[in-house]
Amino acid sequence: MRFPRSLFLLLVLSAPLSALDLQVKLAASAAAAPLDGRVIVILSKEMNGEPRAQVGWGIDTAQIFGVDVNGWNAGDIARFEGNVFGNPLRSLRDIPPGTYNVQAVLNVYETFHRSDGTFMKHSIAPMAMS
Repeated sequence: MRFPRSLFLLLVLSAPLSALDLQVKLAASAAAAPLDGRVIVILSKEMNGEPRAQVGWGIDTAQIFGVDVNGWNAGDIARFEGNVFGNPLRSLRDIPPGTYNVQAVLNVYETFHRSDGTFMKHSIAPMAMS
């Protein structure tokens, strides 16, 4: 079993995020084969601890944004542009300027082929990006 590795970035925003383009690159050591899943980026104003542990239902929850990836290979980039949907704020454009602790997490999907010829993708354990 692989243990999650974390990527923590200190992001200082001095301009509106409408001009910001966040990118998450899959490291060669992260996977031997292409991956399908959802890359989730978490932005927290709290500088201590992992941002993913600071997501909750309260008013001071960390912000989360996600994009799907299919056949994601080492060196490929998942791009988070200003219009990427998030929660609780709707898009990266809505994030106010400031200093943020940022973490990327990959929720890996496994593909299951059904006997009727269709397939479905189901998530397995999330993996923090390094």
